Amino acid sequence: MVLRLIARLGLASATVATAVTLTIGADRGLGYFLPLEAVTDNLVFSPNSYHAFDMLEMEFEIKANNLGFRGPPINPAIRPSVRLIGCGDSFMLGWGVDYEQTWLRVLEREVRSQGHDIECLNLGKIGTGAAAILDQLHRVLPLLEPDIVLIGLPQRAHIEQPPPMPVSHRTRDAIKHYRFRWYPNIMSRFPRDNPMKLALRDRILVRQQTRLDSISDDQRERLASIDQRLATALAEGNLPPGLLKLLVEQDVGNPIVPTEQLNPSSSKLEREVLALVGELRPIKAMCDRFGARLAVVVYPTTKFSSSEVNKIYEQLGFTYSPDQLATDVPDEIALQACDRLDVPCVTVSNAFRSRESGAQLFYPLDGHLTPEGNDILGRLLLTSALGWIESRQ
Repeated sequence: MVLRLIARLGLASATVATAVTLTIGADRGLGYFLPLEAVTDNLVFSPNSYHAFDMLEMEFEIKANNLGFRGPPINPAIRPSVRLIGCGDSFMLGWGVDYEQTWLRVLEREVRSQGHDIECLNLGKIGTGAAAILDQLHRVLPLLEPDIVLIGLPQRAHIEQPPPMPVSHRTRDAIKHYRFRWYPNIMSRFPRDNPMKLALRDRILVRQQTRLDSISDDQRERLASIDQRLATALAEGNLPPGLLKLLVEQDVGNPIVPTEQLNPSSSKLEREVLALVGELRPIKAMCDRFGARLAVVVYPTTKFSSSEVNKIYEQLGFTYSPDQLATDVPDEIALQACDRLDVPCVTVSNAFRSRESGAQLFYPLDGHLTPEGNDILGRLLLTSALGWIESRQ
């Protein structure tokens, strides 16, 4: 009887294993023969959506592909020799410029010019953080199977540390992880709950209006005194998002960068490094699990890389210290954190500082990279990208 029971259990196990293998094979076949044009599980935007922006300093458009991220349509099953995906916030997305001008697209062209068959996919998302990146990677890694995952971090503005997850949430995430790893093509055709039904531009305008309502009369007068265009933009609710964020989150009269951030104590610096290690560790673990190489780029921000933009901030009533353009602290935090995780990290702040004269690398009011700034960043990353590719071979 025992032998008979063992035989039945063995037969049942073999049947289940065969069924799972066949369904996984069917999923891979679906991904190979059918382009994902009907995907409803958008990775960044609604699939095949179009968003046009005409703002004070910039005019650009965002076109989402069949998978819901910026760029041309793709079939994940048809892949180049090297596939790189970029995850991060609006700097990764290329806010303020058209797709062909984004730094990730520039990097792709530069690497291809060196004879490498590479594809750089832009999964940048406005205002994203560690939790959002991890959620993306749950779906993206099994679906796109990238060789390299490039995370973009702005100077000093780290992706936020998510709170500890309850056991029930960890169990849910584990189920989600294996569901998308085993059946990426099938699961990508099931809709996810998405409370953000508004179009991208409408969501941004709603957030803009909330911030506009909190601007003081004194700040409004300052804007009008600097440039009448700012007063008009304020009245129309079209103030550059970067400038509006600064006005709302920092008090007039305070330094743009607090002194303790420019000259932190060793203990404070260590806390910052450990915080960033905690933010990057689960992302690296996710990449390791799928055999992808993680790399980090710290892109420059106006606070630490542009004297011209900081002078405009001074006109708005904020104090500005020349030390901001000499400190290496923001870059050092990222470099030390990545070194502890054995993750390659690239910083470019000094290169941007040296190129500021005679060039407009940032939109002065918004703070994002101009087409020229995007072009420089993409070219600066060429050598590092070639090293990442070589390490994969």
